[in-house]
Order: sequence, then C-alpha cells, then structure tokens
Amino acid sequence: MKDLLTPKLDLVFKMLFTSETELLADLISSVLKLSGNRRIRHVKVKNPILNPEEEVRQKFVILDILATDRKGRQ
Repeated sequence: MKDLLTPKLDLVFKMLFTSETELLADLISSVLKLSGNRRIRHVKVKNPILNPEEEVRQKFVILDILATDRKGRQ
C-alpha cells in the first residue's frame, strides 16, 4: 500500500489550505468556536509560496493569514 500524505504534516497542511481557502476559513471558525457574524467569511494567505527545499516531514512551515469575519472585521 502506498503511503498517503496526511494533513497532519505541516507542508501538506499548507498545500491544502492555501489552495482551499474556504476550508481554511471553516477550520479557523470551528477551532475558535465562532458563530453568526463572527464566523470567518474570507481569508487571504499572505505567504502561499511553498519552499521547494522543504522536506515533507519537517515541522516549521509558517502560515500568515489575514482573516475577515462576516461583519468585515479583520
């Protein structure tokens, strides 16, 4: 059986959530237990570029996010 990449790996997490920002907005809202107008409506990943020198199993990927809720607060 082939080894699958898991989103628990930092690099895979970054790849997944920089390409699927709606998932990232839902994840942030869920983790922070935000509801109603406080739920995240839009996210912008400020550093979406993946460094080709990064090893898949390394644990130091940084993800800078600008999040806006449904009232327009950042």
